[in-house]
Amino acid sequence: MEVVQSETYGASFDVLIKDLFDLRSLISQSVIDEIREQLKHGDDHSREWIEANLGLSAEKAYLIRKLSR
Repeated sequence: MEVVQSETYGASFDVLIKDLFDLRSLISQSVIDEIREQLKHGDDHSREWIEANLGLSAEKAYLIRKLSR
């Protein structure tokens, strides 16, 4: 274990997990693979699938924003 070099008080849980544990994503690889598969079917289909199937997460919010442009 090492002492954290940055301020963590009040930081987002998502940010801490990614920064301190070097995770690229907070969702599993199987979900990432399924999202990629759904993205092949076009933006409208992908947006509907994401809204219906993914729980609240930073990744979901990002994907919805990106597909809404």
